[in-house]
Amino acid sequence: MADRRQTGAAVSGAAVASFGLLETLRVLAPSLLRAGDDGVAAAVAAAVLGVAVFTSAVGLAASVGRLGAHRVWLMGGLALLLGRGALSLPVVTGEFQLVAAAVAVAGALAAIVGVASGAPPGADRAARTGAVIGMSAAGALHVGTATAGWIWPSTFESTVGSLLVVLLMAGALVPTTKALAAATHPSSASTDGEVPTAPAWPWWSLTPLFVLGGIIGGIPGRVAVATGWDAGTVAVTVAIGQAMAVLGAVLAPRLGAVRAGAGGAVLVLIGTASTLAPAGWQGVLGQVAVVAGLGAIVGIDVPRTGRPGAVGVRRRALTASGAFALFAATTTVHYLSYEWPLPGDNRAVLLATAAFAAGLGIAMAWVARGRAIHTTVDIVAAMRLLTALGLAVALAGIGGQPTTRAAVYDADDDLRVATYNIRSGFDADRRFDPAAQAQVLRDHSPDVVVLNEVDRGWLATGGHDALRLFAAELGLRHVRFGGAGDAVFGNALLSRYPIGEFVAEPLPRGRDPMPRGSVAAVLDLPDGTSLGVVGTQLSQDEDPSETRLPQARAVAATVARLRERQIPTVVAGDLYAETDSAVLVSFEPLLDHVMPSGTATFPVDDPQVHRSHVLASGDLRRLRLEIPATRASTHLPVIVTLRPVDPT
Repeated sequence: MADRRQTGAAVSGAAVASFGLLETLRVLAPSLLRAGDDGVAAAVAAAVLGVAVFTSAVGLAASVGRLGAHRVWLMGGLALLLGRGALSLPVVTGEFQLVAAAVAVAGALAAIVGVASGAPPGADRAARTGAVIGMSAAGALHVGTATAGWIWPSTFESTVGSLLVVLLMAGALVPTTKALAAATHPSSASTDGEVPTAPAWPWWSLTPLFVLGGIIGGIPGRVAVATGWDAGTVAVTVAIGQAMAVLGAVLAPRLGAVRAGAGGAVLVLIGTASTLAPAGWQGVLGQVAVVAGLGAIVGIDVPRTGRPGAVGVRRRALTASGAFALFAATTTVHYLSYEWPLPGDNRAVLLATAAFAAGLGIAMAWVARGRAIHTTVDIVAAMRLLTALGLAVALAGIGGQPTTRAAVYDADDDLRVATYNIRSGFDADRRFDPAAQAQVLRDHSPDVVVLNEVDRGWLATGGHDALRLFAAELGLRHVRFGGAGDAVFGNALLSRYPIGEFVAEPLPRGRDPMPRGSVAAVLDLPDGTSLGVVGTQLSQDEDPSETRLPQARAVAATVARLRERQIPTVVAGDLYAETDSAVLVSFEPLLDHVMPSGTATFPVDDPQVHRSHVLASGDLRRLRLEIPATRASTHLPVIVTLRPVDPT
């Protein structure tokens, strides 16, 4: 049996690897996704690199018996530190960023394989619990930095924080290597230094842990959309969920296998179902229930087989790497459905993953039923854990509230309307920096802003709440969001003036795999009049008659209802249409073009296509059109200054 020091080293090693994996995935996943912006060749190269990350981990898993678990851990840990350290440098962008993130993720996978295959006898459950701790620590840091994270160092403070994270992770390198090496039986030297094995199959629980924990559990934007709470309250709520996951894993042995397995299964199933369309307390409690249930399942102590040897060790290594390969495949299918038409609803992917987790929980409980509990609760260690979790929750509440800057504007009667496709908060170099995007508009003092491709929590793009960070930097007080692709991806409207009415509506889907929507609002202007604003992003389907044209007509119907009330109205957003297209004709005679023919807004390096538009009713006329040259997004922003037409 492992002593306390060896067990602690295994826990810290698994925690560091898990933490590093989730952190660096926040860079690798969007870097792979955004590589397609640079052309087909870059997308293919990125896909090949992504495949190489996982095949390298599987290759190490297959050879763990020959290399030794401690060597696999050491190689993985060094690669993780190398890649994570490189990402701490603000100058690392584009392809270098992609390679550094890939090295770090491959290293994290190899490190987890090393811990899974070589955990000291009796420390297998503890190592899995370490993975839960790492996931929760990554989630706590994520919300504690208002989802901006230190993995994207854009300021001196974030760079220092990023380097501090690397140093803390490095602290587990030597102790875990020694613990894994010491666990090797000298009598097994003939089998290249194997360790007594524990069952391999419980390590499959890491798949739902990271799928559901990443897509549902640690996403502040889901709570924000469900409740409308302020950022600090949202951060505390998510941090409490992360704390519940750790407590579930730590206390699972004391609960007993049957209670932990059955209770965890129920929590995961009900929690996942209730968060598919987050709304109110149902969505919040469901999000907490998911991670708490996952922690309880992962923490079940399954009896060891007592069959040391190369076969068992390799099986655990391959199972751990296979769990992450399944995690990658599951999340890819989930988000790929937004780009390519796939059968069924991608919410079924989450429900299937929850069912998989529940089945594992029941199976683990069945195998471990009636087993005497040898695990004791160290009161001092438990108090330390609870204190650390309480501190993490408190810090999340403080750091999770981004500092809101005061808006700058010119006191006149003109209306400055801006539209911007922010591409989930990523710039043209594939760096996450919504503050820089907001600063571009802030320099022009807009009164109303329509944002497209607003991401409030997709795991594929890092799980950030880009709207919260953008709005804090821009300083406009009145903010509304409307989901389109799903509950946390869509369009947003930000206004200097109070929003008297607001509605978010779905648009006809047609052949588009990505659901589209629109947001519409009536603003209360200082002079007592009203302004209608409609924001949308239409389909990119190559045949406009099948999808984009029906969507444009649906938006035009919303405009018609506003014009019937004689409200001056503006439509802004990524309409994916040239000036003389049938899509824009759909808005005549309700609205006029306020942007001249030949305007180009995409791509930023060589604008050739008119994507972002501003249309206005006849009682508004254009005074000025500005299209700032910036690489803060792959699309150029548009700022139009309008003045009401004197009816006399």
